[in-house]
Amino acid sequence: VAGEARGEVVSLPAPPSEARYDLVVQTTSIGMEGGPDPTGVAAGLDGARQSALAVDIVYAPEDTPFLQAARRRGLRTLGGLPMLIHQGALAFELFTGVHAPLEVMFDAARQELARRSAGAAR
Repeated sequence: VAGEARGEVVSLPAPPSEARYDLVVQTTSIGMEGGPDPTGVAAGLDGARQSALAVDIVYAPEDTPFLQAARRRGLRTLGGLPMLIHQGALAFELFTGVHAPLEVMFDAARQELARRSAGAAR
């Protein structure tokens, strides 16, 4: 992806002295309900430009600690639920030849996530 976007891939062992990242993607299970550290933030945001997009592929909870930290810094955010839904929609369309009902899929996913979250809170 970095090559196609004419960018570079760098690891984040320590924050750089200046903001230079346009995109920070959190791809671990840290911050996920039922994960190893549901309240943790795995990816650093210190190197992100003010205009950067912070993406978390975790979808449960929909608003992860990483996304919350990014918003506190004024960054744009995108959670994992749209990725999940659009992957499912593409599969649905490929298998059925029918346009996927995205709003119905989002509503069903959010209802199921709320049901699971309520069950876990007991």
